[in-house]
Order: sequence, then structure tokens, then C-alpha cells
Amino acid sequence: DFQGKRMLRIFIHSANDLPAGDKSGLSDPYVNVVIKEKDGKESKLKTKTIKKTLDPEWDEKFEVLCPSGLDSILFSVVDNDVLGKDEELGWVKLEQRKANLSRWPTTTDLKLRQG
Repeated sequence: DFQGKRMLRIFIHSANDLPAGDKSGLSDPYVNVVIKEKDGKESKLKTKTIKKTLDPEWDEKFEVLCPSGLDSILFSVVDNDVLGKDEELGWVKLEQRKANLSRWPTTTDLKLRQG
């Protein structure tokens, strides 16, 4: 029963010109998504890993209930490392109060920040 609840749909399509995370000059990227609601509750999502590329195409869709309303969405692109710790390649945060995310569908191209 979704009555009175707010459904958030996120579609992660692709990234271009990611930094190299491996010695080979390529990366094995995936996206971590943290959705924060107005009441402080967080939902965490993760895409599949795309091997050996700087221009991955995930084409993944997620649906999450946000009963208290959306506060922010944090996207982190990460290089999967078989040996050692995964390395963050970049991130971007969307805040509901700064971006008009209430319209559906909304398509947004995001520029990653590093560090």
C-alpha cells in the first residue's frame, strides 16, 4: 500500500571520462547512492560494477519509498579493487532545497567532484 507515501525513482545511466583508478589506466566503477530523508533515515543502494572502463553505462533503475520526504541524495562513483580498498573516483550531492527534484521525470546531468 503506497497511499500517502512518496516514491523516489532514480535512474543511473552512465558516466564519461572518469579518472583512472587502476595501474592499467582504467577503472572498475560502480555507484554508491545514499538517500537521506527529512527525518534522518537513510537508504543505501549500489549499482553493478562495470569492468575496465572510464565511460561506464550502468542503465540501472531504483525505487525507494521516502515517507518523510527527500532531504538529499549522495552519489559516489567508486573504483572496485580486488586487492586493497576501493577508491572513490568522485561524488556529487543533490539537496532537495537547492534543486527542484519534485518534478517527475527530471533528468539531471551531474558533474562529479573529487576529494
